[in-house]
Amino acid sequence: GTDAFSIRIGPVRGGIRLERAHRPADPSQPQAVHAVGVRSTPVLESEIRMRQRSSRRYVSLSTLLAISFRGLMLLAVGSVLIVSLGGAGRNTGELLADKAELILSSIEQRVRQHLGPVMAQAEYLKNSIEGGQLDVEDPKALETALRSALAATPQVTGIGLIRSNLEVARVERRDGTLNTEDWSRRSEIIRVLEDFRAGKGAGWGEPVWSSPFQQTIIPYLMPVRRGGNLIGVLVPAIVVTELSRYVAEISSPVQRAFILHGQDEVLAHPALAERPLTGT
Repeated sequence: GTDAFSIRIGPVRGGIRLERAHRPADPSQPQAVHAVGVRSTPVLESEIRMRQRSSRRYVSLSTLLAISFRGLMLLAVGSVLIVSLGGAGRNTGELLADKAELILSSIEQRVRQHLGPVMAQAEYLKNSIEGGQLDVEDPKALETALRSALAATPQVTGIGLIRSNLEVARVERRDGTLNTEDWSRRSEIIRVLEDFRAGKGAGWGEPVWSSPFQQTIIPYLMPVRRGGNLIGVLVPAIVVTELSRYVAEISSPVQRAFILHGQDEVLAHPALAERPLTGT
């Protein structure tokens, strides 16, 4: 055999010790160990400690990039969701508002179509009187004209002519006969004539209680003039129960039509269609 040599490196205080071991070929001879040298390693030890601390303090670059990409992706997706939800909410609100506006316009148009013939019939009678085709001093001719007006406007419960002397000639749908009454002591009728003498135009009046009908009515007031002088006022009237029946007809399970008088008074409602109003 031959001699063998080996080198061992081991730490010692203050550095690294390098040893060289000689193993002779003859086993009976002792092994010789020689110290090759000692290298001071304070700098190496500090570097090792720094690297150990750094390895505990910092993550790898690949991990950091992965976290960053995921965060950016979540931010992008969240932004898109927020914008989408906001846009969807606005679109839904606009669609609901448009639908409500369309429903209200439809209801308003149908109510106008219901009341329009009343106004047109009153205008026709006024023109007939002012033009001389209808003589209001002839009771028979006046009765026929008023009864014909009721036939043309089934929504009207009664129609009358208030003459300038406060004498009233009226016809009701229930019997169709001409009734003549003196309303000279009714202060509200006197005020109506005074307003028309002052130049007031035609229009719907305030809801009032009607003793003949025993219900609240909505009168349409049409002044009749001849030569600039007021000779009378035509008054077709609709009872509120009839108007309530009409709004009940145009209502549906998903929408209920009603008419307000002012801001907080219900004039017509489906719930009032079969319930006559009482008054004093």
